[in-house]
Amino acid sequence: MSADRTLMSVMRTSLSLIGFGFTIFQVFQKLYEADVLKSAHAAGNFARPWSCSHRDARAGIGYHVQYMLELRRMRNQMTKDGLIHGETVFPVC
Repeated sequence: MSADRTLMSVMRTSLSLIGFGFTIFQVFQKLYEADVLKSAHAAGNFARPWSCSHRDARAGIGYHVQYMLELRRMRNQMTKDGLIHGETVFPVC
């Protein structure tokens, strides 16, 4: 269950950062439209690190899948060795 909590915290943080990035972009875009800023590129340059956190979300999902497959492999091996009781051995993809 701790792996699931970790995945959920990664997803929550990534989604928050993505939303924050879009908000920053909109604020800078409105400042540019109001002629407060002179460059339209400032919005994208400042908000890009936050709005690119989808990579963090994908990395978190990848880590979670890898971790769960390893746990399943270990459980299958322990069941096969007779260390734990297991009625069904699930295939590891």
